[in-house]
Amino acid sequence: MTEITKPHDLFFKEVFSQPDVAESFVLNFLPPNVTGHLKHNSFRSNKGSFVDERLKEHSSDLLYRVDFKDGKGAYIYLLFEHKSRPDTKVAYQILRYLTRIWEHTTEGGKGPVHPIIPVILYHGTKNWTVSPDFSALYHAPDDLLPELLNFKYYLIDLSAYTDEDIKARALLSATLGLALLLMKNFFRPDLSKQLKDYFEMIDNLEQQSALKFLEAAFRYLGAAGGRVTDKDLTQALEEALGERGESYMESILDRWMNEGIEKGLQQGMQQGMLREAASLTIRLLTRRFGKLDEATEERIRRLPLEEVERLGEELLDFPDKSALKDWLDRAAG
Repeated sequence: MTEITKPHDLFFKEVFSQPDVAESFVLNFLPPNVTGHLKHNSFRSNKGSFVDERLKEHSSDLLYRVDFKDGKGAYIYLLFEHKSRPDTKVAYQILRYLTRIWEHTTEGGKGPVHPIIPVILYHGTKNWTVSPDFSALYHAPDDLLPELLNFKYYLIDLSAYTDEDIKARALLSATLGLALLLMKNFFRPDLSKQLKDYFEMIDNLEQQSALKFLEAAFRYLGAAGGRVTDKDLTQALEEALGERGESYMESILDRWMNEGIEKGLQQGMQQGMLREAASLTIRLLTRRFGKLDEATEERIRRLPLEEVERLGEELLDFPDKSALKDWLDRAAG
């Protein structure tokens, strides 16, 4: 996967693997003739992916087991297309995925065949103009089409919705609304200017849910090709939530230092994590003591990762800037 693709995949799966978020998405974006049959609180996420290996750079998927109100079971298959333009053959790909799901869920063909409702979530810069009907792929006489294999997928093209539309549909799930807004506007050159408005929605989340979402969102936005900097994120969060935003930022720094660094190293992200940890530590020191001189900032950025981690743990005990200088001198000694 390219660097710009993997964050799409990770963010999508981290957010939509939550059954309540998936249910809110389906209930608010699919038509009533579908949602009217679904039993509330029956969504269960199934592990595994059915996307062709060669297409995983541009597509991510999740499968949910759901219950109908009459007690029978079904599946909802959500395919996230993170391409810049629509795929004219996506219905053909979905047919393969549906077959794989049936093979996977019918115990080798011996169990019941449950209906599968395919849904595409798309956030490309080009509007989706491809027909959702499989029959659109045929070159056949019109009067023959009713005799041929056909199905349709449900398309959610985020470019077709305004920000206000998304907020209104996702009213009962701030996590869903925030995720869709970030995905919809990921490629906008002025994305950083929208963040304050988006982060205000976090006020509707309890603390742990807010922290979990922000960590995922920060990793996602960090791949926005330089359009969003760590300074933009900090400023937007603090302008939106005030002291609560500052507290979230400090908590995220603490988590990244104490929990995320080892994982980041294993994923080959040492340098990126080091830069982020150093930048966040400098911001905390700036809040505590005022603007640091360039030489001091550079000394912090040159520290090894484990030293940045230790500095992040000890800085709250520094009485003044001179204590920071003494600490850096000892670290260099």
